[in-house]
Amino acid sequence: MSNEHVVGYFLALFELSKEEKKLLIYKEDSLKIIESIQENTDYLGIINSRTIKNDLKINLIDKAFKKYININLLNFLKIIAERRKGKIIIPTLLKLIKKINKTKKIIEGKVYSASKLTNIEVKSIQNKVSKEYGINVILTHEIDKSLFAGFKIVIGSLIIEDSVHTRLKQLKNELINKIKGEN
Repeated sequence: MSNEHVVGYFLALFELSKEEKKLLIYKEDSLKIIESIQENTDYLGIINSRTIKNDLKINLIDKAFKKYININLLNFLKIIAERRKGKIIIPTLLKLIKKINKTKKIIEGKVYSASKLTNIEVKSIQNKVSKEYGINVILTHEIDKSLFAGFKIVIGSLIIEDSVHTRLKQLKNELINKIKGEN
């Protein structure tokens, strides 16, 4: 699929989201679409199918998404289905999300922990990092079994660790410095 299609659709969706003053709604809805497609791999097969009639594709898209996403994103999916260009959906929406983040000065990162964090815990960490560093951060959570306890936050090249490993390392350095200071 040509990059021209991705760029054309993404720019059109971005302009619509700006015009409607719904940048964050488009972003959230794009994430819903991406997640749905990744969880239901049959969607792309249906969208790209030459044997399934367009009316049926449109009905299936309506049933799957109509209640959950913005009308312009819904229409985007319908156009893509009619043109059998399903492979450009995710790249187009990822470009849209990236552009919205840049426009809204949002930086995305990940928070890793040994066990599952609640949405409230992730939001709390997100708010603390945003306030501490003066940036608008959105964190997604992933479990990292290599962490014994605590968490690690990765935002671009910035790494913030609050784990047992980090605390032990700090304690070791403090002890070494104390011993050196006594000699």
